[in-house]
Amino acid sequence: MHDYFNTVAALDATTATSFNGAARLAEVDDPGSISTRWKGPSDSPLGLGPLLSPPEPVPFVIAGLLPCNATAFIGTGGTGKSTLLLWIGIHVILGRPIFGRKVDCPGAVLLVTAEDDRATVAGMVRNLCDAMELAPAERGAVAEGLFIEDVSGISLRFVAEGPGGVLGPTSPAFELVESYRGAGVTLIILDPTSLLGPGERFGNDGMSELMRTSRHISSELGCAVVNVHHEAKAASREGVRDQHAGRGGSAFGDNARAVLQLVPTDALLVTHEKRAWYAPTHWTREDAEAGNVLVLYLHKLSGAKRDRAPTFIRRHGWVFETAPAQASTDEDRHDQAQGVVLAYVRDLLEQVPPVRLSISQLQDEHYRKLQLSRPEARRAVDNLLAQGRLVSCPLPKGETQGRRTTYVAPVGGAPLQG
Repeated sequence: MHDYFNTVAALDATTATSFNGAARLAEVDDPGSISTRWKGPSDSPLGLGPLLSPPEPVPFVIAGLLPCNATAFIGTGGTGKSTLLLWIGIHVILGRPIFGRKVDCPGAVLLVTAEDDRATVAGMVRNLCDAMELAPAERGAVAEGLFIEDVSGISLRFVAEGPGGVLGPTSPAFELVESYRGAGVTLIILDPTSLLGPGERFGNDGMSELMRTSRHISSELGCAVVNVHHEAKAASREGVRDQHAGRGGSAFGDNARAVLQLVPTDALLVTHEKRAWYAPTHWTREDAEAGNVLVLYLHKLSGAKRDRAPTFIRRHGWVFETAPAQASTDEDRHDQAQGVVLAYVRDLLEQVPPVRLSISQLQDEHYRKLQLSRPEARRAVDNLLAQGRLVSCPLPKGETQGRRTTYVAPVGGAPLQG
């Protein structure tokens, strides 16, 4: 194992360590020098034991949401991913239920932060503790149970290119395991993947190796390893809500054992997996329009039944309130889809300059931005036209586009021409 850091400085807090000095990436072992130790046919049979006994339950840190394995956490920059994960971490340390779920494995939390420095993280944690109105004993538990490794000022990657262009784990991955073995860590947050991962030029190979390394860390320490990743530009602009919304190779989601996505919403209704989901009835549209409402999706979960219902999160400053989404009836869904279409068309017409869409554009090109399926968008537009709530109008002079001479507008909404 290579000596990775020039110096290691002890911090004043007994609950965390941080690295100082210049860091260099360790060389990856030459795969040609690795001797594979196959068990052979005499030692590799499955045996009857696993076939006659009930399967061992998959261990979770947060029941049904966060397994003790490699996890992907995706979100657009600025949505509050880091803050929310610290808030989750405090619940794990204290063993408090969260998102209406039990914390199955309370314990210490390790944050490896390559973006925010230690002082910034400390301020965030203090504000969260204040907002949660933690008692002195609970604050003490957080102080003792939150480990912070600040690598924001150095170049550190858990996966890098080795001899012959082969990707593999660097020594920090192994040193992390040895440093925290026996420390009672049940959750590790690697924030963010763009700085701690292999780099996006390696595509799927890099993402696969990052997840393999995360699984090694998870297996050795018996904890969840959350890789915090930014949403791809195209995914953000097109409203993609699935396990492949992250930047870089799709192997990031494919090889993760769980994939979560945090998405801001300006509505109290979201469409997910062909269903409409409502926020709590006492939440107001003003909350959503002010940017205070987020939605947490669980796109993938290996080894357990996945809850398809998203979770609504309302944030006011450092206070988080969560609630499971309520599924709509078919009638609700049709009504809500029509309301979404009307609001979307009205918002486009109120822009400067206004954006005028044809019926086919609205139904066949913009349905993803409406968070509707194409059939749902077509049905909603057709119903609105039949009801007279949406009308087709002639384009203003000078705005004709080829054969297209009309656009759609809501009745009693934005000006039909301008």
